[in-house]
Amino acid sequence: MSYGTVQAEKMTTESGYSLGAGDSTSFKNKLINGDMRVDQRNAGASVSVPTATSQAFITDRWFVQNLGTNSTTFTCSQSTDAPTGYKYSLLVTNGTGVATVSSDSRLLAQYIEGLNIIDLAFGTASAKGITLSFQVKSSLTGTFSGCVLSNAGDQVYGFTFTISSANTWTTASVSIPGSVTGTWPTGNEASMRLQLNLGSGSSSLQPTANVWASSGGSRGVQGTVNLSETTGATFRITAVQIEVGTVATSFDFRSYGTELQLCQRYFQSFSYTGGTAVAIGSTFGTSTGAIPLSFYFPMRTAPSTVTLPAVGNTSGQWTVLTPAGGFPGTFGTITLNSASQNNMRLDFTGYTGVYASSGQAAFLYASGSTTTVVTASAEL
Repeated sequence: MSYGTVQAEKMTTESGYSLGAGDSTSFKNKLINGDMRVDQRNAGASVSVPTATSQAFITDRWFVQNLGTNSTTFTCSQSTDAPTGYKYSLLVTNGTGVATVSSDSRLLAQYIEGLNIIDLAFGTASAKGITLSFQVKSSLTGTFSGCVLSNAGDQVYGFTFTISSANTWTTASVSIPGSVTGTWPTGNEASMRLQLNLGSGSSSLQPTANVWASSGGSRGVQGTVNLSETTGATFRITAVQIEVGTVATSFDFRSYGTELQLCQRYFQSFSYTGGTAVAIGSTFGTSTGAIPLSFYFPMRTAPSTVTLPAVGNTSGQWTVLTPAGGFPGTFGTITLNSASQNNMRLDFTGYTGVYASSGQAAFLYASGSTTTVVTASAEL
């Protein structure tokens, strides 16, 4: 009976799957949602990213930046055009092709939390080498580029990859030596960045590839393809993985439930069916009170941004009901009081004459017949 082969950097099973030099079973990928399956914010809908946008999230954990002197708009989405064995990719489509100016910064990126790269020992003499791999497809051909860097920007590694055939899925991989210097935190803050160039100027790019630098641009490498220069150009990517070792191994397919939970550490979206109770709280008096909402899982930190629906009795809105379960005669306000990693407190006020006294149960209700959505973000 064959059990596969053992190599210095990987073990290959009889069925062809390979395990990396980091974790010998799974969770070898330092990136989250590398196959673009999770899309809590947009559910596959297109996102318009105009010039002057510093951060627009597309699929979970992945964002696009479009900062440039000349104006073009990216249209981005989760795409069902994917290589065999995958279901989704992330698609960036350029609008009008524009000339690149030296200070332009257009990129696709994911930031990695320090707690997830402790084992790399970056910034020490024991730093481990890593390998970046992905599947990519573009309407353009040529040499493209990106960077792996410290969040502080004091260590930058520019790399290139080649797409030889237009509109054809291509496998790319880059082996990167460990960084023995620089600032690489190991807490819950941003520590490492992966940035792929979509149209950046010379001052935003490294002059030389395949070397750690302590200064210079961090979007890619000079002399490579800028998607933003070609009208209607497309760029798709999936199966993005950063792992310990000097060879690329099979993509780390985690269950969808696991990947969703990893994403929900940074962003959570709550959808409440219209016509149902959302939560129960308590009154402080005849017109005010508080209602708690718990997160699915603890977030990285207390969320920096929470979006709440409008108050009212139509679809997509919510309100506090009267003790009898009816809509109030006058709608007040529902606002965020505070939030932690585990939950948030909503305060309501202005529901004059709805309640007789303090200490009564107060029901938060999703109005109408469609879903009411609440989001919380603790992104890096």
